[in-house]
This record gives sequence, structure tokens and C-alpha cells, in this order.
Amino acid sequence: MTPFISLCMIVKNEAATLARCLKSVSGWVDEIVILDTGSTDGTKGIAASFTPHVFDFTWVQDFAAARNASTAKATGQWILVLDADEYLESNRTDQAEALRAYLHSLDSSKPTGIVLPIFNFVGHASSGKISQSQAIRLFNRHPALRFDRPIHEQLASRSGPLVQLEYDLPIYHAGYTSEMIESKQKSERNEAIFRELRAQGRFTPYDSFTLGNEYLMQDRYEEALSCYLEADQPSERDKTWLPQCYANIIACHLKQHAYTDAYSRIEHAIKRWGHACDFYWFKGHLLSLLGLDEEAIYALRTCLQKADSVSRQPTWLISPNYGSTLPLQQLASLYLRRFANGEAVNVLTKLCYANPNLQSALIELLKLTAPTEPEERLTPFIEKLYPRPEEHQTTMLLDACAQLGLRGLAIKYWNNGSQESKSTPRIAKLRYALLQADWSLFNQALSTLTETDALTEAEYALLYAASFVWPEQSGLLRSHLTPESLVDPRILTDACMILYRLQRFEAYDRLIQSHPEHTTALANMLGDALFEDRQFELAFDYYSAALDQNALSAKGLEHIGRLYIHQGDIENAIPFLENALILAPDRIPLYLLALAHNHSSSARQTVRDQLLQHFPGLRGFPLLPL
Repeated sequence: MTPFISLCMIVKNEAATLARCLKSVSGWVDEIVILDTGSTDGTKGIAASFTPHVFDFTWVQDFAAARNASTAKATGQWILVLDADEYLESNRTDQAEALRAYLHSLDSSKPTGIVLPIFNFVGHASSGKISQSQAIRLFNRHPALRFDRPIHEQLASRSGPLVQLEYDLPIYHAGYTSEMIESKQKSERNEAIFRELRAQGRFTPYDSFTLGNEYLMQDRYEEALSCYLEADQPSERDKTWLPQCYANIIACHLKQHAYTDAYSRIEHAIKRWGHACDFYWFKGHLLSLLGLDEEAIYALRTCLQKADSVSRQPTWLISPNYGSTLPLQQLASLYLRRFANGEAVNVLTKLCYANPNLQSALIELLKLTAPTEPEERLTPFIEKLYPRPEEHQTTMLLDACAQLGLRGLAIKYWNNGSQESKSTPRIAKLRYALLQADWSLFNQALSTLTETDALTEAEYALLYAASFVWPEQSGLLRSHLTPESLVDPRILTDACMILYRLQRFEAYDRLIQSHPEHTTALANMLGDALFEDRQFELAFDYYSAALDQNALSAKGLEHIGRLYIHQGDIENAIPFLENALILAPDRIPLYLLALAHNHSSSARQTVRDQLLQHFPGLRGFPLLPL
């Protein structure tokens, strides 16, 4: 039978990722064609285990040539293009059938390209950072269609216009993580191709943009910025990649602390794309970074209004996250540091609706609501947020409630499926067992730990806290801990907070008393943790103990100063802010707080001078009270 969808790939030394890619397309494609450009590892053997269509191709420094050679081998009516470090969401038979039905409905006599969303994992593999892009990755096998450009190749039609449609088939891409770039030496290879393009006089503004991306991934901000500015030409005004180019220019300016330049670029972008939300998000983010809270809140609210508006034009240009998750997270952070709990609850509720899998938002929301609401009133509130929770969301709810000591709710979600689910993480089971003081259940979860398992800091803290709840089992529990974890003040603080939230106050006191060598560090870090839990009175007790030793941290000084300002006690706030600045001269919001609330003209002048000395990139910033 003639294949309907063919996967076409070019590979070289992709043994680490190829199997994941090929497994993910099972059910999506009917034929796999792979061109190998000179692998010296097990790539070809892995490819051959999935398809008989594995061919050799001599690399000629030209991705388009290789792409065209691979598609020439395909026999399917439609061609899907992936790289080995990309993959689809597998085991979605219903979606695969929906895609086939959609493609059957199209007029395949015309050259047609389908634009698919691409989610790029960036930074280090564990960073959790994701950027979104899109590209034509699915197209019909039409004689007019070929790839052009030797790098960042583009599909083009040689007869008649290329019909471009969009379809929601996410591609996940790990190739931008710093580990992948280093292991495959991608940057050196790509830069060589760009140099050859320049030498041939074929270097375009789009090439400047993509070369800038190469430099940005390597933290070479000056070179990246130069490329992006070169790419911003009048001829490129309507290109879909130009907003991302502007966003990357802003990112470079921020990395270089050139805040005035970043703001100027943001304002320019808003004038050009004022209908979209993206650059209002960047404006709010920058103003928040500088401590201009009121202006930041206004920009972020405008961002959300733009994203929610009904318009014929798209309400976002770069990523939908710029009109939902990101501004809501930033607003929540701003309201919390301004002690505006009601506004924070409102925003966090919207954030949980926008991203129901974001556990950090759920925990912050419960921290604000649980102290004033009995659990029986919290239940309908949570059920509104998660009316039909999926299995992983039930587990998330269990874990969040167990962390915060919400016993009744935790029991509900344990009984609703987490108890029997194989996907419930070990740490969630351990937290629930500790909440219930159920040693048998705790030990059962602990028994799944093997000698080769690497524990996280959260697991170290949990096991150490448990050793004070069950002192008779402390030998077993502490045998899983490293010597370093037992002297790390961060882990000790986290263990204390576990016991505090579970109201295990006797165990909490014993843990602190067992570490007299960390008295000052624990006073500062527990003060910070309790302050962030809105336990201000107890936080102040710890801060006072550190202050008596003349050892209060910059964060603690700032917290006290901000709370005094919130209470209208400016006279007492100023000394704390000034001392915080001495310890943390890189905290721009501290300068802004001092400028806004210090009535001494000479003191204000001193703060201005210090600010511009440390951050010359703020000179000429229009919104600063300078």
C-alpha cells in the first residue's frame, strides 16, 4: 500500500536521541527515510532497526541539499521533517487519525506547507526553560517544492504560491539545550556555514537573525546583538521572525544591564505591534526588574487586556505565554511583595485556570487562602479550579496539600486515585505518609529507593525531617543522607519548614537545637521562609535574633524595610533599606525604594549617584526618579 505520510530525516552521530524520535512517530507515519551524513557511532544501526530505508549521503555543508535528497527518496503523499533531537507526543492514536483526516481534506494538487508549533528546551537540560517557535514541517510531495538555503533551510515553491496552513501538532526539540550544543559541536559547524555564505555574498538579514541565535545560545551577547541589529532591515518589516528578533535584542540588552536601551527597543516594538501583547509583557517584566511596581502592574494588565481582546489580528506574535502564564506570574509576584493579598489571590486563581499543571501557583494560592479558610470551604474552591482533574493533576493536588499540612484535602486526593496510581511520585507518597504519621506507608515508599537513585534536595530535607518525627528510625532514615546534606543550611531550613507546616513543633525545635553551629544561618533562612509564608510575626523573631548578632542578611533587611513601608512607618524603614543596599548593591529595586521614600535631598542624591555608578545602563531611563 502506498504510504500516506513519510518521515524524512538527515542524521549524523545521533545515537543518543534517534530512538526516542523514531519511537515517537509510531502511528503517525507510514514510512521512514533516513539519510546518514557520516555517523561514526551506532546511529545507522538504530535507524536500521526502525526502517529499511537508510541511505548514505556525502555532507557538502548544505542542509537544503541533504533535505532535498532525503525527500527524493520518499514515496508518501505527505512528508514530515524532523531532526533526531526532536520528537512527537507518542501514543495519541486519536490525534494521529485526526491529522490524517485533515490532510485528506486538503487540495494536494497545490504546493502546500503545514506550519507546526515547535517547543524548544533551552539552557541546561534541567532548567525547565522553553521557548516556542513555528515552521513548515509537514508538506505535500509536490514537484514544485524544494528546500533552499544551506543553513536554517526554508521550503519554497518553484511554481505558483506556497499555500501555508497551520495545524496543532507540537514538536518537542531538545537540540538547543547547552548540553546538546556542546556534545554535537553544532555552533562551530553552523558558524562555518555562515562564514561561507558571507564569502559567497549570499548572506541575508534572516541569516543575521539565525546567526544571532547561535551567539545568544552561547551567551555571546555583544556578537548576538550586532547580528540582530544587522537583521532589522526595512526589507524585512513583514517577516514573521522579526518580533522574535526584537525580543532577542531586548534579551541581549538586559543581559548587558543596558536597561535604557532595552526600554527604548520595547517602546519601539509597541509602536510597531501595538495590537499584540508580547512587548507589553517585556515592558512589565523590565519595570518589575527595576522595582517600578506600579508602572509594571499597569503594563502587565495592558498585556492581559491585549491578549484577551477580540481582534482580526493575532493577539500574540511570539508565544501565547506572553499573554497568559508569564504576565500572571509576574503580577502575582508584584502583588505579593506589595502585601496585596487579595489581588494576589485573584491573579493566582486566574493563573491556575490558565495553566492547571503549574503546581507552584497552586501552592502559593493555598498559602494565601488556607490560613483564613477551613478545609471544608477550600474544597469547593479547588473543585472549581479542577472540576475533572486528570490523574497527574490529582497527584499534584495531593502533593501540594501534603506539603502545606492540609490533612483533610490530602486524604481526599489520596483516596481519589493517588493511593493506587503507579505514576504517583515517591516524594508525594513520602510527604503524605509523613503528614499522616504513617511509618508503614512511609517505609513502603522508601523501600522503592535503590542504591543508584540520586536524591533531590527536597528528598534529603524530607528524610531528615522524618528522622525527628520517628527518632527510633533515624538510623535507617539518615543512612540515605550524604554528610554534605546534613550540614547544608538550605536543606536544614527546608526540613524545619516541613515540620512547621505539619505543626510538628516539638520536632521542629529539636532539629534547630541539634545544629547550634548554624544558628545565624538558620535564623536568616527561616526568617525568609516564614516571611514568604506570610508568617510575619515569627519571621521577625528570627530576624531579630540575627540582627542582635549584627548578621541579618540583605534579604531580611529588605523584607523588614518593605513591611515597614507597607505599615506607613517610613522612618524605621529607611535604615533597613540603606543597610540592605550596603550588602546587596546589585538590587536595583532597593535604590528605587530608597529614592521613593527618603525625604532627605542629600541622601537621595547619594542614592542616585550610587545607582548610576553601579548601573550606568540606567542613564537616561525615562521613568526613574533621577
